[in-house]
Formats: sequence, C-alpha cells, structure tokens
Amino acid sequence: MIDRKALKIQEQVDRLVATGESVLQEGAILVSIVEAGVEKVKVQATVAGTEKIAGVSLLPYATPAFDSAMEEFVVPATGSLIFSLRNQSLVTGQIRPMVVGGTDLAIDMTFAGTPAAGAVKIDAAGGRIKFNVADAGKVVHFLYQHSLTVLMARQRYQERSINNKDLVGELNQIGVAKGYVEFSTDQFDHSKDYSTGAALTLGNGGVITIGGAGPALPQAKVLALPDLSNTVQAPKLRISMLVG
Repeated sequence: MIDRKALKIQEQVDRLVATGESVLQEGAILVSIVEAGVEKVKVQATVAGTEKIAGVSLLPYATPAFDSAMEEFVVPATGSLIFSLRNQSLVTGQIRPMVVGGTDLAIDMTFAGTPAAGAVKIDAAGGRIKFNVADAGKVVHFLYQHSLTVLMARQRYQERSINNKDLVGELNQIGVAKGYVEFSTDQFDHSKDYSTGAALTLGNGGVITIGGAGPALPQAKVLALPDLSNTVQAPKLRISMLVG
C-alpha cells in the first residue's frame, strides 16, 4: 500500500505485465523484462542482481493481501509474559522486535518453552509472543507484517475504486511510477534497520531492503523511517528514487 496523500511522481505510465505474472501489491518495486520483443514488467520473486528497475507499482483499485503493524510492549517483571497481538498470520522473516535504547531481541519462531534472555518466542499463526523475565522493564517496539483475508482487507480499507479495476486482469497492464518518485510504502523488509544509511536494494518479491543479492535502487534515499509511535496506522517507509 502507498500513502497517496504523500505520493510525488514525475511520470506515470501503463505497462504490460509479463506472461503468467500477477502484481497484487501497490508500492512494490517492478523490474523490466523483454518478452517477444516487447518490454513488460514483473515482480521479481527471487533477485539475482542483474534486474533492471522499472518503477513502482500503482494499483489504487487493488485489495491488499498484506498489511503492516507496530505494537509496543513493556516486558513485565511479574505475571504473564505472553501477549496476544492485534493480528494473526504473521509473515515469517518480516518481523523486528526493537528494544528502545537497546539491541533488537533475537527471534525464536518455536513458541513452546521459555525464550532465552534477549529473545522473544513468536507464534506466527496465532499472533502471540513470549518474553523472558530477564528482560523485564525493556520497552519493545514490535514491527511486523501479516496476511489479510479478503474480508479483513475490505473491512480495513473498504472497497477500492472500481475505475480500471480490471486493468491487470483483463488488459494485463499495470500503472508504473517512474522518473523522480517520492513515496511512502509498506512494501519493505520489516526485519531491517533503515536508520544506518546503508544502500537500499531490491529484495525478493519486489520489496525494498538492505543488502542481499538484488541491485541497488537507483539514487534511492530514505526520507522518513517507519513511524513507530503510531500504533493505529500501518507503518510505512518513505523513500525517493530516480528511475530512468
């Protein structure tokens, strides 16, 4: 999803989608391919480092399949150390438990038993987390991505605009933002720390990330980190880039 109130683009074009591909997330990084002599776009499932960045997907009529969330916890010294998140069906690898003023907690995806000190156990399917009492008093910002059912997506975002709703399905086209692009998106690797100044790269599935095998996003800059003070709206990463 993109925050359209803060979207700035130099150019928007419609591009054909590669055969057999389906682009469902707005704010994803698209790559260019040539198919039968025609330039098309796709989301690269597994990056190789040789991809050509085409732009950012624009789907104002799409129903999102994933959403982001941030919740804050203070690890208690007594009582239950198990908490239920507002959401279930967490996406493995898209989780970051940040300790305010300290080091991130280690992630243990096996919920049974007691986590080690400095770690958190996560029940991804059930949306539960478990702390160690040795971490009592720590303030943890728990950033994560989770799956949405169609019903959940419609309840949260309502029915999206029906204008050009079948652009991808019927015409096999998608809107692409290119040139100078400034946007806030939830399509980023939630496990990374974007405050380090490291180069932004293309991640698997069209997400923005740091490091990995994907190419650097062209002239990309972080403009604003995900807002971890807002526990109501989905946190987004704001960046700019220049796509030729």
